[in-house]
Amino acid sequence: MKILIIEDDELKHQHLDRFVSLLLPNALLTWKKSYQSGLQELMANPYDLILLDMSMDIYEKTAQETGGSFETYAGRMLLNEMDMNEIQTKVIVVTGFDVYGDGKTLETLKKELRDDFGDFYLDTVYFIASEDKWKTEITQLIKKNFPDYFMSQPITMVLSILLVEDSEYKIEKVRNFINQVAPKSKILVAKDQIAAQKYLLQEKFDLMLLDMQLPNRFGEGELDADGGENILRELEINDNYKQPDKIVALTEFENLKEKFNHNFDNFSSIKFDTMSDKWKESISKHLNNIQRAKTSKIITIYCENQNDFLYNAIGLPNVTFIGIKDSRAVFLTVKNEKDKFGLRDKDLLTLFEVGRLKEQFKNYLILDYYCFENYLYHPDNLAELQLANFNKEDYVQQITKQKNEKLHKILYDLKETRKGYAEMNDTDFKNQDRNPELIVENLMSNDFDIFYPFFDMKGENKSKGFDRTCLNEYNLDKKELVKTKWFEERISKVLSKILNHQKIVCW
Repeated sequence: MKILIIEDDELKHQHLDRFVSLLLPNALLTWKKSYQSGLQELMANPYDLILLDMSMDIYEKTAQETGGSFETYAGRMLLNEMDMNEIQTKVIVVTGFDVYGDGKTLETLKKELRDDFGDFYLDTVYFIASEDKWKTEITQLIKKNFPDYFMSQPITMVLSILLVEDSEYKIEKVRNFINQVAPKSKILVAKDQIAAQKYLLQEKFDLMLLDMQLPNRFGEGELDADGGENILRELEINDNYKQPDKIVALTEFENLKEKFNHNFDNFSSIKFDTMSDKWKESISKHLNNIQRAKTSKIITIYCENQNDFLYNAIGLPNVTFIGIKDSRAVFLTVKNEKDKFGLRDKDLLTLFEVGRLKEQFKNYLILDYYCFENYLYHPDNLAELQLANFNKEDYVQQITKQKNEKLHKILYDLKETRKGYAEMNDTDFKNQDRNPELIVENLMSNDFDIFYPFFDMKGENKSKGFDRTCLNEYNLDKKELVKTKWFEERISKVLSKILNHQKIVCW
């Protein structure tokens, strides 16, 4: 599916791009920033869908171009061009205005667009970055107008599947198919009733594919025609078992399928037949449904600046990061919107303040180190890369040396720096530590583990932060630095509270 986003606001484009990429992982997205560049792209290349801003510059802004005039109804102008050129690409208008400068309301504009461009205009969605309603509306419009494509999306999320089956042949067939359509799935196999019950006591699964004929213990005794039903009965009466989100019977025998449907009308069943692909289509449909259900439970975490790209590169399942302006914006988000999560750098907050903030705002996450870069350039993180000529001890000494050389400037600016934190100026927050002597003591220490959480490794202000010139020879790529085991474990530890609360398993 090819989607053209015509939007002049970079932050709004980022929101749209991230959301659509999650909703339709296989879609090809193109971004144009003005009426003219959007129209040229549309005339030159076919698209399935356009996400169109209503108010934008006529031309794209560059170092040489101002962007021309700003046109309130540039989106409507583009729709007119499409109509005249008989371009029938579906369009969703995404606007940040509910009332325009001439007094026209959003509802009035919707009616006009519907009347004039009803053949290809789908609807107008009101965009507010901090709310999720626009996401729901776009999702519903895409589902309604592109049902075949939406159903054919590959499974890209981590799915946990328990396959209860004693036949090696069926195990191989089913597992190979799932690995094709859902390559990120974790598949566990239980060949008998006892093994299945043990797994169900230990772990919650997204899907259990259950054979009806199973031995009590694999390799011992005959097959039990009621083996699958026995497992389901145990799930009904014993609360210690972790109920799978979806249970589907998978059997070769029509009589067992009918018996299952009669006894368990709240579960689905599939006839396994090597002469037909219907069983594959049925399993694929169930996997897609599970993925969409899990997508609606994706955790969104707002973080500082442009770090979202690197946080997302870690690949934590069911978690997406969105970068906003700074730590103040993150704090105000979690303070005013209890359903949103925020992650900020620790900076020079004391441990007392961090604890109080987390206690007061359950949706607030704070790094254990001064900033994001303290994780990227931590000696243990670099050591894991096995860089040629890298000596961890020498690197620690270099960080310690720079810290001591800049200590006077750091301590001199300490009080003023802390005054700039939004939490310190918030009238509702009464728990700031007025005498942060411990920060001073930590920074004065030459014990790496004590001072490092308070030393700025970002390096933007080299008079107070780390100068990374000594690392230039290694040509470090941030995208590689966030993919180490050490980095993922440390960030997962920071996020463990919400990951555990949401019952998300990181593999």
